[in-house]
Amino acid sequence: MARPARTDGKNNVTLHLDKGHRYASTQPYTLDPVTGKKRYSRVHWGTVTDDLKFLPNFKLENSPEVWDTLDFPPDWDLSAMDELRTLHGGTEVVHIDLTHTIADGDLPFSGDPPTVVRQWSSLESDHFRLKSLSFGSHSGTHMDSPSHLLAGGKTLDRYAPCDFFTKAYALDVRGECRIDKDLVETVPSQVTAVLFCTGWHDRWNSDRYFEDPPLLTEEATTFLLQRGVRLFGFESSSCDALGSESLPIHHLIFSYEALILENLNSLDRVVGKTFSLIALPLRIEEGDGSPSRVIASYAT
Repeated sequence: MARPARTDGKNNVTLHLDKGHRYASTQPYTLDPVTGKKRYSRVHWGTVTDDLKFLPNFKLENSPEVWDTLDFPPDWDLSAMDELRTLHGGTEVVHIDLTHTIADGDLPFSGDPPTVVRQWSSLESDHFRLKSLSFGSHSGTHMDSPSHLLAGGKTLDRYAPCDFFTKAYALDVRGECRIDKDLVETVPSQVTAVLFCTGWHDRWNSDRYFEDPPLLTEEATTFLLQRGVRLFGFESSSCDALGSESLPIHHLIFSYEALILENLNSLDRVVGKTFSLIALPLRIEEGDGSPSRVIASYAT
């Protein structure tokens, strides 16, 4: 059904299906000078993916005067529009580093290799600086792949680069006893990554860090996986109880070939926000895990 321009000068953007394509369209009208009747015309401004991400077309990219006249549905992912506005100087993008610095003597998870950072070459003796690094594949802020626990599980080097660029939400679970389905139901439906702020980053490199934080229940994990979440992030060293040998949450996440981030930092700076997330592991052959640089970005 045709939807005329609103009295506030904006146009409602709606999803239009045509021959298998999903378009984001408006239907402005003009008045026939003879009959005075309204004539509607459909204008396509881009496409919409199955997970409701809006991708602007060339026409919209080159029509900044139109941007503020379009009213998009609230559940669409408009990150591509945020990027457009940034390129045209309309907004500022904030980047938050969610990574702990790797330092000599970082406390390892029980049984893991120690972290050793040594000066190998110096300006004084060698005319250049170079460090030797020794640590495990699950040291510091890192990513787990299914290969970590599953025989034949997918290794990090088999994931496509696009799997490390996601739309994320940081859920505040500080002070909770556990993270159950009622809590995760508040996560926006369009995100593919969820990070859980427990406040554990403040305990980094202390004995208290190796206490159990609020933990995800299997029901909550299943709910998110069935919604399409494929990256789970935690400020602690494990998403399972530290004394667990069966590691049910790890296994459940890996059964969907989803990924896990552990030992995240500073989630309190993005809590309650939806943002672009870049989580880049090293490209290690048959990598079961890897230290990763994790950056959150959002427009203001």
